[in-house]
Amino acid sequence: MSIAKGTQVRQVVKAIEGVVSAKRFNDDEDKFEYCVDFDEADGHKGQRWFLEGQIESTEPPEEKPAEGVQA
Repeated sequence: MSIAKGTQVRQVVKAIEGVVSAKRFNDDEDKFEYCVDFDEADGHKGQRWFLEGQIESTEPPEEKPAEGVQA
């Protein structure tokens, strides 16, 4: 399919979803970075480092008891 010049477009990217297996501080960026292990589309295992802000947790945040309430 050809896209006409001047057409508004967006990149088609499959989001990586996986588990953080390591983290370290990146002095050059002054941020933490996280190693994510994931399954690639072809079934092979993949691994990639992301700076904080490039990934987010998919787990719900832990609930904290309200102040003054004993757990």
